[in-house]
Amino acid sequence: MRARFFATALVLGLLLPGNLRAADKEKPQDDLESLYKKSAAELKVGIEDKHPGVYFVLAHRLFLDGKKDEATFWFYVGQLRFRFHLKSDPKNVPPGDPGLFSAFTELVGGPINKWAFGDTTALVKTLDDVLAWDAKTRNGYTSKEANAEALKYARNSIVELQKTIRDTADQIRKDRAAAGWENRN
Repeated sequence: MRARFFATALVLGLLLPGNLRAADKEKPQDDLESLYKKSAAELKVGIEDKHPGVYFVLAHRLFLDGKKDEATFWFYVGQLRFRFHLKSDPKNVPPGDPGLFSAFTELVGGPINKWAFGDTTALVKTLDDVLAWDAKTRNGYTSKEANAEALKYARNSIVELQKTIRDTADQIRKDRAAAGWENRN
């Protein structure tokens, strides 16, 4: 597991050089290599002010530490906040950020989703928790007030995912069983 953690960090570092910008967008945040050296507790400190990529690094760390429910939560917070960031001001989004989002979604999200979709009821509840956390937690990186339409879009993507999961839960379970993957509900 640790080898996969560092391999993912290496791939992301090679594909996406540079820094994640801090909330004030003037000074660089951490580079990916330094982020991957931090503990989950360190990554959580002030996360609401950090680049949305940090949520994915946290989710990956937690997943590899065996905290899969918590990893799922932070992965989807990352999905929501990164979509919001990308949609908020597309002309001023750093050019590497769309690729970073895609890479995190594939490399970090693949294993998390494979596990999370094993219990669709728990996943829908987690997505409720994500929406509640986002609603009550300020976003120091991308202004919710200045980007209300982008926020609505990002939150709606989570609501639509919940609907799809509810509507196709039986088929998800059948497909997982046919693939030899665990169903936990």
